Amino acid sequence: MAVLGVVLGVTSIVSVHLVSASVASQLDSLVPQSLKGLDLALTRDEGLVEAAEYFDLRRQWRAGELPEIQAMWPVIDETLLIAGRRVRVLGIDFIARIEAMPESTAEFGGVNTSALTRVSDGIWVSKNTRELIAADTRFDQLTVVGELDVVDLIVLDIGPAQVLLDWARQDTISYVALAMENPVLDAYRWLDDIAPGASAGLPEITTVDIPNWQTKGLGELQPANRFGRAVLFNVGALGLLALVVSWFLIYQVAVAWLRRLWQVFSRLHVLGVSSAELRGYFLGLMSALGVIAGAIGLWWGHALASSYCR
Repeated sequence: MAVLGVVLGVTSIVSVHLVSASVASQLDSLVPQSLKGLDLALTRDEGLVEAAEYFDLRRQWRAGELPEIQAMWPVIDETLLIAGRRVRVLGIDFIARIEAMPESTAEFGGVNTSALTRVSDGIWVSKNTRELIAADTRFDQLTVVGELDVVDLIVLDIGPAQVLLDWARQDTISYVALAMENPVLDAYRWLDDIAPGASAGLPEITTVDIPNWQTKGLGELQPANRFGRAVLFNVGALGLLALVVSWFLIYQVAVAWLRRLWQVFSRLHVLGVSSAELRGYFLGLMSALGVIAGAIGLWWGHALASSYCR
């Protein structure tokens, strides 16, 4: 029973962790590469952000007035109707944030090292969107340089994005993306690495307060991802509950076993065996059983998670 309790406990926590990590990885893959590293977004009360407002904010940051901000870049994040289907359009200033540029695939003759030469006319599209834009004249001046795994998405430089959306004013953006330097956010990320979805049970941290600017967290910008992590939080809590129950079982079995062996230990002690030797024997035996059962639980948990995630 002791072995079974340890096996069940290790299996539950290993399988739940591996499944949660797999789901978390899939959720992360739904976030466009161009928005990875984003912690907060700044918007204006009246809607779109004017370029002059963005550059004023950037000057404040460069002057050291906003030390909690690690990086900022302008983003256009809107939807475009293409052949009756709404497609998300992401316009990124690749000059300011080169790491946000998607990888260009060899199929389209593009490599990331020379991608900056294609900023003015390069476009990355999801596989299902590529067929939609083929017959749309608005994309005649743009060249597809790569495909994206995220559906219904187009990524391009911020200038062509403004032209594509046919904005009356081409000196506006949707919001200002921020990467924050904050120990609490770092702790949240570390906690998610240890227990995927754990940060969903914690309050969102607003780490910057700038007059006349509104702050949006990841939950508002990516609600589907936030909901998925909330589900992961519940799954992780159930796995932890299973672990606690299994440890109660292990404890009860260990106590019952010790009571059964108590008479034997008492006689051995009378015959000259020291209490330290008896204690070491019992703890060593329990440790050996724990190692064997733990190894079985690790293998079983990995096998269960692998079969589930196929």
